[in-house]
Amino acid sequence: MSKLEQLERLRGSERIRHWAQPNPWKGIRLARRPVIKESDVGFDGEGNTIGQPELIGVPCFGQPACYVRQGSGQELKRFDRYGVLRWTRCGRCTVREACHKVCKRRLDKIDGAWAAVDGFIGQGGAAALRDKKPRQQVVQAFDAVLRLLLKRGDFNSVNDLQVIEHYERAHAERRRKDAHRQAAKRLAKLRAGQLDDGAHELLSRHRLFRESELRQLLATMSSGLPQRLRMLNDGSVVATADAWHARVVLIAEQKIVNESAVAGLMIQLHPSRYQRSRHNALRQRVKNDLERADLLERYVPPRRSMPIWPPFDLLKEIAAEAAFTPYTI
Repeated sequence: MSKLEQLERLRGSERIRHWAQPNPWKGIRLARRPVIKESDVGFDGEGNTIGQPELIGVPCFGQPACYVRQGSGQELKRFDRYGVLRWTRCGRCTVREACHKVCKRRLDKIDGAWAAVDGFIGQGGAAALRDKKPRQQVVQAFDAVLRLLLKRGDFNSVNDLQVIEHYERAHAERRRKDAHRQAAKRLAKLRAGQLDDGAHELLSRHRLFRESELRQLLATMSSGLPQRLRMLNDGSVVATADAWHARVVLIAEQKIVNESAVAGLMIQLHPSRYQRSRHNALRQRVKNDLERADLLERYVPPRRSMPIWPPFDLLKEIAAEAAFTPYTI
């Protein structure tokens, strides 16, 4: 969160105290200000604004503490350290007139506020308060104004909600762009054969799905299937799904795919089912398992319109999954 956003989100006494500081804009850069006329701002009976154009990036707008501290609209030009007369920040602001109207309306609603402001100006006002060692009287006079503002409490503005909604939209858009960039980076790695944990998890889920689909088919359709499917036992169902899984991983990682490589990866992925010492025996049966997997991806059983196992493309599956995965707000 930027410092400007932090300032715009301030409420209550924190907002009042911040804008009563000597340099409340330190470390921030105000946004480009639109032109807002005095007539564009509407009030309720308490000095709260109930209508105005959206104003983002100008958190000092309508802050009485800042208005008084910076000269109550009287100091629109000031000599800089080189002796050159320049417009002040308030002096060159395009929403100054509307801002001053809001500040004055709010000071009108605080008993004794204008008397305290006049007392502050009588002690030298904003210029005296900027001295390296301001006189105690001017500090006390400004503190008297600040106490009244704090006692009254912060004013509300319709723009407060507009500010929050603006930043929520901006954060959502930033998250969307970040997610898009991360997805692009991930896709580039996957295309280069670098599988991440998410890809491995997706492959494992698809392996379980295929095993489940095959079991359900055998349980509900004992006749009408090719013999090499009809005669499958439980161990062959598991091995067929494991062989499919291992081959897909090898293809995705752009590695050599043969019976030996598939058997080796089956042992690595499922050490509780396959012993390394039995690699040669497993290699010899992998050919039949892979042929069975190919059959499952092209064979359409009676009364069905799709193969038992749908064809698989890792990149398409990841893209489809990402399309239905909402990011957290």
